[in-house]
Amino acid sequence: MAVELMYGEEFWNYLEVEIPRAKKHVFLLSAYTSDRDVSQILNTMPAIPHLVLIRDDCHLNSRYQNLIFIDHKIYHAKVYIIDDTVIISSQNLNKVTRVSLKDKVGEISVKFNTNESSNIIYQALLLILRQEYEHCFMQEVCKIEEHHEISEQEAWKHVAGNLYLTEFKENNISSCPCCGHQINVNAYDIASCIEGEEDEEANYACLNCEFFIKVSNHAYCYDRPWERRESVTGFRCSQEFSLFLQLHFYLSIQIGRHQSLQVLRSLNMLGSIKYFDFNKRHYSGVNLWN
Repeated sequence: MAVELMYGEEFWNYLEVEIPRAKKHVFLLSAYTSDRDVSQILNTMPAIPHLVLIRDDCHLNSRYQNLIFIDHKIYHAKVYIIDDTVIISSQNLNKVTRVSLKDKVGEISVKFNTNESSNIIYQALLLILRQEYEHCFMQEVCKIEEHHEISEQEAWKHVAGNLYLTEFKENNISSCPCCGHQINVNAYDIASCIEGEEDEEANYACLNCEFFIKVSNHAYCYDRPWERRESVTGFRCSQEFSLFLQLHFYLSIQIGRHQSLQVLRSLNMLGSIKYFDFNKRHYSGVNLWN
């Protein structure tokens, strides 16, 4: 593995030059920062997907866009990803004015370029945020379970299936969002409870993995039978895609639906989620620096 070491202010010099030039995405995972430093960084951020994770005992005066606070008892990361460059560092996003940056040679950062940067950041997000997104998602499942008086399993299918239906089905109708293989569609009419209207139901099943969704298109109001609604009546997916949906659900609440979609899509995950490995710890094929 070819790496480059950065000491003290070299880390900051790199961020200040490369963040404004980023093309794909920027992920900044740091234990601590200050209003001054995070503001300076975000003010130079180009119009690309980005995400900042900070400990919840880091007291910032302002609420910045695309910033999430993480439980300080489980979080002390210093990982920075700019496009395909990964930096593992001892440095926080905090210059600490009482010490000159030139004197902070004890702060060391390791920088390397890899075509697996998306796997590294996705792995970090899944593991670091897991407590939060699983709790958040199950809260929604419990609400549906109580409201519709259905089992937890059926409520989970409702929440996960409708999340996929509203967010991802339109752009991935012919290929599996998990493994990228062809989706087989079986559509048919069913009897409607509204006279003169025929409901439609369609099964979407991957030919390669367990992904499956059954969608009903039906009139739901006697007064306006021409108005139709899509709803999920059956859903099944892999554990990998389930985690992806839960992560998106949580990020949507924290930073907004549009921002979450941008961040996750910047990783080029749809169609290949099955092949991302958040348990991976050993990486090869790291690109040499020019």
